[in-house]
Amino acid sequence: MRGNLQITIATPILIALLLFLSLLWLSEDNLAEAWNRPSSQESKAFPQSGPYPTSILPQPDARNMERVAQLGGPVLKAVVSGTYAYVGMGPRLIVLNVSDPARPVLLGQSDVLPGIVQDVAVAGNYVYVIGNEYRARLWILSIASPNRPTVVNSVDFQADAKRMAISGNRAYVTVAGKGLQILDISNPASPQFLGQFPSGSGFVAVSGNYAYVLSPRLYIVDVTNPLSPTQVGIYTYTMPAGGPLSGIAVSGNYAYIAKGNDDLEIVNISDPSRPSPVMTFTVNAFGLALSGNYAYVADTHALRVLDISNPSNPQVIGFCHLPWGIGGAVALAGDYAYVANDDGGLRIVRVADPRNPTEVARFFVLGYVRGLAKKDRVLYASGFLTHTRILDISDPSRPTPVGFYPAFTGKAFRVEGNHLYLGTDRLLILDVSDPARPDLLGQTKATTSTVTGIAVAGNYAYLAIQFYGLCIVDVSNPSSPMQKGCYQNPSVRAVAVDGNYAYVGGSNLLAVVDISNPDVPTLRSEYKPFSDWIGGIAVSGDYLYTTAMYRFRTFRRQDPLTPTLLSTYNLPGGGDALVLRGNLAYVADNDKGVRVLDLSDPARPVEVGFYDTPGHTFHLDVSGDYIYAADYAGGLTILRFVPPLTAVIPPTGGSLTSPNDRTTLTFPPGAFTDTVVITYTARSPQGVPPPGDRVGIGRFFEVTAVYSATGQPARLAPGMTFTMTVGYTDAERGPAIEDTLALYWWENGQWRREETSWVDPAQNIVAARPNHLSLWGVLGQTHRVFLPIVLRNR
Repeated sequence: MRGNLQITIATPILIALLLFLSLLWLSEDNLAEAWNRPSSQESKAFPQSGPYPTSILPQPDARNMERVAQLGGPVLKAVVSGTYAYVGMGPRLIVLNVSDPARPVLLGQSDVLPGIVQDVAVAGNYVYVIGNEYRARLWILSIASPNRPTVVNSVDFQADAKRMAISGNRAYVTVAGKGLQILDISNPASPQFLGQFPSGSGFVAVSGNYAYVLSPRLYIVDVTNPLSPTQVGIYTYTMPAGGPLSGIAVSGNYAYIAKGNDDLEIVNISDPSRPSPVMTFTVNAFGLALSGNYAYVADTHALRVLDISNPSNPQVIGFCHLPWGIGGAVALAGDYAYVANDDGGLRIVRVADPRNPTEVARFFVLGYVRGLAKKDRVLYASGFLTHTRILDISDPSRPTPVGFYPAFTGKAFRVEGNHLYLGTDRLLILDVSDPARPDLLGQTKATTSTVTGIAVAGNYAYLAIQFYGLCIVDVSNPSSPMQKGCYQNPSVRAVAVDGNYAYVGGSNLLAVVDISNPDVPTLRSEYKPFSDWIGGIAVSGDYLYTTAMYRFRTFRRQDPLTPTLLSTYNLPGGGDALVLRGNLAYVADNDKGVRVLDLSDPARPVEVGFYDTPGHTFHLDVSGDYIYAADYAGGLTILRFVPPLTAVIPPTGGSLTSPNDRTTLTFPPGAFTDTVVITYTARSPQGVPPPGDRVGIGRFFEVTAVYSATGQPARLAPGMTFTMTVGYTDAERGPAIEDTLALYWWENGQWRREETSWVDPAQNIVAARPNHLSLWGVLGQTHRVFLPIVLRNR
């Protein structure tokens, strides 16, 4: 019969073809965005290498908080290899495709490292990174897949690693207090210690058989035998008055020492045993690279090209202005110079004509973040030298820059209604009724210092002005704000307002100022029993809360004029900004990240969550479960507070419900042989292992149990099951095919489908009756696989 349709079993060749097509689908639909998903935080032990322990990326120091996203940070170092640029941006390594340098394309990024990337080097399929966290390590990342650089190992030198150079199969790392450390990296996954030279803790360059090590003098070290490096020469230079050294480069018979905002010193090293001065050239040398007869020097806001054909008489022949950032490390590749421009991102300059260097591209996401404020689905974040950035945070896991406002701001941000108040050297008032397109309404006159705190109440804004005092501004007409009176005190840093009183905190100061007459604010009382500075201050009911260096203090204020110290809670970092939400206090704890304190009993604050961010958290905002942290060199860090839910389940059965996640766990009688405490902890998709060839719908959670009498782990009784029901919306389901949704559990390094799982599309629920507790997730497919259909004519 013509047109007869017959379904046949797929041959092995067709099966292989299906597998191949599935792999193609994975690479296109899933792996394209893999770089933006943090890798598993599971810590694994590696054998020791020489005298130093090695390990992969450790789990962040956190409790009841998880990182949802991280974005930005300064660019302090970049290197180029082939058509890729490897850039340290805040706490990450990012990879750019620079096959067309005028159009750099982001390919991928590493997971968040524990500190800010200071130094980067490339060798083969590996990138070597040094951060600046306490006891900074050498991190080794595989770039076999440039779209996802992955930490394969790290070396802990038991002290701060500073700088490095890679030459052949060796890594030369300077370490505080330990000098130059030499490692064999022929097997990057297992670096081996070779030898050390006891001096040097700064920049290092390697040329031929010699290593040139800075700090506080120039040491010339023969590394022919890496097991026993030997000093052959030493050179004493004048340390820069305005800051640390910025680098060293070697070319032929000369070493060039970059001394930051001091100068560039040139040293003759033709006889390594007798280095001698050649000359000192006046230029701000924050970064340096050499090529032929030219030196490319990163100045404060520029790239300068020096003709060094005569090292005793260098001449500036080219100049390229690079506004916003401060010049840093310089990398050369072909006709281009890549300048790590700190808060200005990565600047790409064409230097084919050294006399006319021209910037062709700038790659910038978000630099330092010192202050921020949230308005609806938009976040405003201030930098250090760059403009205020505007980010779309509709999906907190993927903050996206959408614009900027041309104002350099600090930590003073405040949103009230449709108005955004920015503190710079003055007060700016912006209309943010369209949050992504702020419009300047009005501003005050410039002050002699910086606005460090803003409070808004009624028709007035209260400004804490560093080194000056508290000033009151009438903002009833935002287009024409009028300054009223000031309470002068140079110690002022922070302010909170309640009724007729402003509570002002600062250096060794807590003051109560009567603001009932805005024209004449009057000091009513001062509280000075401590010798630190108040960084954050907030009022709630009868209580006043302050954060200071290593202290969170609670004051009772039954009499508003005489707050009385009620309790002190020790903070491990430098307490800065403070936000109150209900009974919870969210503290920007400076170099120790973010802390959450339960103030249900104000006399006894209890820490219920913390997350040690890679930078220094100066400011924060809170919305629902999400915490937006201005982490300075760590960029923007978005955290989620996920306090676990608990329920006591007796042998007669019981249930636990998480209303936010619309998840219910029901345990029948006999599920446990004794009374247990069930703990349910919601997990962010960024805090769990990737779902592989499936897609999650944002529902991940962990279920554990302990016996209430002993605290020991508990399991379901043999043969018993319980019921899990998870609700979802069509929007949450996203691209997942609804009838493929199921509950999966994590076991032995992979997600396994729960055999008892089913989905009810009519009620938008996924359910299962498992016989074990675990880490769970609702996953689904985004495509279907069919057996091939073969047409045959008969």
